[in-house]
Formats: sequence, structure tokens, C-alpha cells
Amino acid sequence: MKRHGRMLQQVGISRAIWIVRQIAEVLAATHAVQRVHMGLSSQCIMLDCLGKVFITGWGDCLGFGESSNGTANNSKCEKVRAPECYQADYKAQPAVDIYALGVLCYWVFSGAWPYSASNSVVLQQLHQSAMPIAVDQRAKHIPRELAGLIHAMIAKNPLRRPTIGNVLEKLFAIEIDHLHNLKLAVD
Repeated sequence: MKRHGRMLQQVGISRAIWIVRQIAEVLAATHAVQRVHMGLSSQCIMLDCLGKVFITGWGDCLGFGESSNGTANNSKCEKVRAPECYQADYKAQPAVDIYALGVLCYWVFSGAWPYSASNSVVLQQLHQSAMPIAVDQRAKHIPRELAGLIHAMIAKNPLRRPTIGNVLEKLFAIEIDHLHNLKLAVD
């Protein structure tokens, strides 16, 4: 966690928001062609030396409504797996990627995963029923709007999660407001 704090200080919250927005833009393009990544995790996100995002792990990608046939149970993404992925008859929907992005945001901005457990079974139960500590309680430095967006993205009910378009709209607004506030602080 100390290492994460140093990393966020080096990158800065504005740049972290920019990086998260880039991930959301890739997901928006994916959803626009009726596909769901299904395996988005911290292991799938790479940055070049300028901070440009590249996402890997497209082998788990499914079309909207396709049966996961175990794809949703990939162990590399169990920390970010949406509650509905544990259902036997789960069909791929964009809300899974929104949940994964929300969990990743929680980790990026707080340095902690919303849920941690000693084994997969307990972690599954937490994803399905537990409410995490509010991200802004763990990370008092983040904008209130960002904390609200993160919690909306990790809603248990996929119908309560924002669409990727809503996520992008809010991230743009948060990014602009944060940069504006930084400029005012410098002036």
C-alpha cells in the first residue's frame, strides 16, 4: 500500500483520472461493436512511457448475450468479477466491464481492493453480498464525484450501474473540474 501511495503521488490524481478515462474509452469502443471484454483486470492494462493505455486479454471477449461457458470464471480476474458472473446461466453484458472498471478504480485511487479474502469462495461471497468501505473513506484525496461514480460502477445490481457512456461523461467532467481546480490553486 505504501508503494501504491508513492505511485499515485508520482502519477498524480489528474493523470490517474486520465488513465482511467482511456480504459473507459477502450471499453466504449468494445461495447459499440457489441462485445464485452470479460477479463478486464490490472494484469490486462499496460501503459507506455507517455501514459497511453493498452489493454490485453481479448481472448475472453464475448458478444452481448453470449454464454460465458466458464469464461467469466477466469482466475486472473476474480478480484474484479461482477456478482452476476457467478450465475450458471450468465450471458455477457457490458455491465460486467463497468463493474470491473469500478473495482480497478477503487484500487487505483485507494490502494486497496474493495474486497479481499483468503480464498476464492469467500471472495465470491463478498462480491455477491458485501458492501465495501466507501472509497473516499480510504482515499480522502479523491473528488467526491469520483467516489460516487466508483460506487455506482460497483453496484451489485447490474441494472443500477451506469452505462459506459455515462461513465465517460462523468470522467470527462471530473477530469476537467480537477484540472480547473489545480489551475486555480496555482494562480
